[in-house]
Amino acid sequence: MRYLGIDVHSKACVWCLLNAQGEIVEQGSTETTIPALQALVTRLGKDDELLAGQEVGAMAYLVHDALKEAGVRLLSFNAAHLRMIAASRKKTDRRDAYWIARALQTGMTPHEVYIPVGEVRELRGLLHRREVIQRDFVRWRHRAKSQLRASGLLVSRGLRNLRGAIAAQIESCCVRPN
Repeated sequence: MRYLGIDVHSKACVWCLLNAQGEIVEQGSTETTIPALQALVTRLGKDDELLAGQEVGAMAYLVHDALKEAGVRLLSFNAAHLRMIAASRKKTDRRDAYWIARALQTGMTPHEVYIPVGEVRELRGLLHRREVIQRDFVRWRHRAKSQLRASGLLVSRGLRNLRGAIAAQIESCCVRPN
């Protein structure tokens, strides 16, 4: 068994490969793209079984999908829960990749972070977009109310009253041609 620690970033992943005894076999970096990651694990895992680990971040889904598609078992962790990384005073990408691989090799891993797939991931994405739209709606409603107050109009509570006040303000500001 060999252990691959991956420190993931938007443009490149820094990785470290350890053997069963915990010795560094190889280190490097690769682009954070599906073909590049699949080529890496295909090359590194050809001789022996490979177990990979990553810190969860913005690119977690991409790395997860690429490695799963290549047939590699991937464990994802919260970086704050990996004590060796969180407690490190000399924090570099290479060291982070090494400590992820070392945690896999020693079995001293925290609980895995669940990475959803398929319909669950799609539903989470839809719910997130809905929350963003709701927050934006509330933000724009407060901005409109603030602008109306600044122009001397007091608007009573309720969306219908706000819409009416906005329509009245627009009507009074616009000059209609005869």
